[in-house]
Amino acid sequence: MTREELFEKVIDVNKRDGLGRQLVIRSMHDNELAGKDCHSCVGHCCTYEHNSMMITPFEALSIVLHTSSHIDLEILDNNIKQYRLDKLISIGSKQLRRYYTCPYFTANKGCGIAKVVKPYGCLAFNPLEKNVSKTGQCLSTFPDRFAHDSELQGSLHKMNQLISKVLDLSWSKESIPIALRDVFVKINTN
Repeated sequence: MTREELFEKVIDVNKRDGLGRQLVIRSMHDNELAGKDCHSCVGHCCTYEHNSMMITPFEALSIVLHTSSHIDLEILDNNIKQYRLDKLISIGSKQLRRYYTCPYFTANKGCGIAKVVKPYGCLAFNPLEKNVSKTGQCLSTFPDRFAHDSELQGSLHKMNQLISKVLDLSWSKESIPIALRDVFVKINTN
């Protein structure tokens, strides 16, 4: 498969259902209708206080293809440097996740990534009650149909393997800034 064919496939998948992303978006939307939304929160889950979000090649490529004109490598590189995301820290064979403020989060505005390509983990992390404004009141709530659908999970796995192969990526999950930088650079070099 050529890179161009891969890009078309990812764009098509995101137009249809985003490999289950629409299930997670509907769940988030249902929470919002019940008044359980992020609008009164300062974004604890998006900042270095709690955010250690890692995304897959599919999620990264989806964001890059959707927002390529808004990818700023300098912002990504500064974020990587500020939070030392390129420095691996491990205890024995276990690599520790790094905490960082998402480069797409803006205080009082929220997330700058469109829901149609927002990482699954970000979509699924929702308030447990109305008017949440403090930490500890949110939880990752993947819909059962998404989390336990082996066909869907198999399709996601195959898509991630394909993207990794075509773009020659060495990771299966990475922090948002590193993943976006890597994918952006790969698709913009011959």
